[in-house]
Amino acid sequence: MPSNSVNFTGRCPQIKTAYKVCHIVNENFPHISSTKFSPMFEKIKWQNADSYGKFINYNPMFPLSCSNASERKFFELLLCQTDLIRDMNRARERCSLAKTGLETALYNFSQLKFNRLGNCMEDARASETIMRMNGFDNVYTANLKRGSQHIDHMVCVFNKDGSKFDGNWNKNTIILDAWSGICDFAGNMFKKYENMFKDYFYISDSGKFGFHNVKSLKLSDSDLNTLKQKYPELLFRR
Repeated sequence: MPSNSVNFTGRCPQIKTAYKVCHIVNENFPHISSTKFSPMFEKIKWQNADSYGKFINYNPMFPLSCSNASERKFFELLLCQTDLIRDMNRARERCSLAKTGLETALYNFSQLKFNRLGNCMEDARASETIMRMNGFDNVYTANLKRGSQHIDHMVCVFNKDGSKFDGNWNKNTIILDAWSGICDFAGNMFKKYENMFKDYFYISDSGKFGFHNVKSLKLSDSDLNTLKQKYPELLFRR
């Protein structure tokens, strides 16, 4: 996972705020992301192609037949990955039953806190919710795309001037990506995704970057008060 060292010198206040939210998400909800481990697992599978072929063809009703201790460790690692992805999918299925923005926000926080599982979707939703709890109204979640190809990555996004983000980014659009721990103007972030994150999700080699599936949790003032009372630690320190 790429590391990020942030120097706030010369950063605009809105990007400083975005980084503050990244810190709040990861400090209050430490969790495992199956996506972050995917490059490591893919490399191990490539290095053990024969054993991996045996693994994907085995019958779960019977124990895996290991040739040696090294292969046994390899199988155990792949079983851990399988279990992690299964648990992540089950958690998302339960969250999909939420009928309101408040239910979704509360479930998302609860999942991160107690299940300690979350990928980019959970991080983006948490970021949007925390931004809204702290008075930022025009904040959304959106998936990335390049050209006509969708990218399997979701972020929190908003415009620096507070205007509504309609899916068309400009020089004022800021991406808050708590999953990666990086925040910046959209144009700069797209360059980072292209250069740093191709091992984590597929990114087409051509076309313009953009957004699709722009959504909002639609939290009312009453909803936000409920969230503030339940999670006061997520509010900015004055």
